[in-house]
Amino acid sequence: MGASIIGSDDGWTRPALAGVVGGIVALILLIVLQAIGVVPSPGRSAALQAADRANAAQQAVADLDRRLSAVEMIAQNLPGKSALDGVGDRVAQIEKELGALATQGDLTVLDGKARRAGKDGRGAAARCDP
Repeated sequence: MGASIIGSDDGWTRPALAGVVGGIVALILLIVLQAIGVVPSPGRSAALQAADRANAAQQAVADLDRRLSAVEMIAQNLPGKSALDGVGDRVAQIEKELGALATQGDLTVLDGKARRAGKDGRGAAARCDP
């Protein structure tokens, strides 16, 4: 007479049943603890980290947008390229004419002559003579 697995009581069914019931109770307990926030759920913590990163990225984009708007406002008041070309032409003309102006050495000589004329007693009229 062969022993049937279903009807046999070899001593392993009670521990197996206790293991299954214990596993179910542990799963329910874990779900409850995660629901009330005692044990963090892996999906929730990953979602919170992703939300924090998204908020940081959003703030960085907003800061960049403010800076770009400020630069655009400044750039609106700048003169055009044609105006800058005209300024360059005027500077070149002034540099050409600069050679005709008195140098620092000339001014020093004139200042020395004016001081000597003041000591000689000739007064202001002597200072004006070249």
